Formats: sequence, C-alpha cells, structure tokens
Amino acid sequence: MSQKPSFPPRSSAEAFGLGLRQKCPRCGEGSLYKSFLKVRPRCESCDFDFSRQDSGDGPAPFLIFGIGGVVLFLALVVELAAQPPYWVHFSIWLPLVLLLFWLIAPRAKAVFIAMQYHNKSSDSGSAKYK
Repeated sequence: MSQKPSFPPRSSAEAFGLGLRQKCPRCGEGSLYKSFLKVRPRCESCDFDFSRQDSGDGPAPFLIFGIGGVVLFLALVVELAAQPPYWVHFSIWLPLVLLLFWLIAPRAKAVFIAMQYHNKSSDSGSAKYK
C-alpha cells in the first residue's frame, strides 16, 4: 500500500527561501514556473495543484517602490555629480529598470505564492491544504 508523503510545516523564513528559489512551497523540489511568470498547473514533484495559488498584483507595489527607489536614487546621484544630457539618463536607467524587473519579478511573485501557501490562503478562499 502506498502512502502519500507527508510534508512538514515550514517556518516563514523557509517558505520565503523557497519563494526566492522559485520552488514548490509544499515539497521544495519542483519548479514553480513553466515560463517567465507563468505558474505551472501542478508541481512536477509532489503534484500539488497551483491553480488556486495566485499572487495577483501583490508584488507590483514592492517592485515599483523598490526598483523605482533604487533607480531614482542612482539617477539623482548621477545628475548631481555629472549633469549628463537627458538621452544619457534614458540610455542608462531604462535598461537598468528592465533588467532589475526581469531579475526580481519572478522571485517576488514566487515569494507571494510561497507565503500564501504558508499562511493557508488561496485565491478561492476555500482551498484544502493536505
């Protein structure tokens, strides 16, 4: 008789770490994404259903204020130090914003999904966690 594997509860820090590594919040093994920001329907390792896990717009304000704050600070430092023309600002900061978003957005979304699982919350509000 085969038993379903048990998945011990994790601490908030462990769940956060799984999100940063973009791994399944239940087993910690399977990949969370099948493509950029596209969550898999099920975990490839433990078969956990991701269909009710949705971060929605949760990561957006953190990305906007985090990336925007860093880039704004750097742009002000460059402006006060060198006073370059606007095209230089544009050619520096736009690629930097896009690069930072590309690097951080999947991890931010995965952290929200991992914390949603950790706190037993879901998009439907009635998910059963086993």
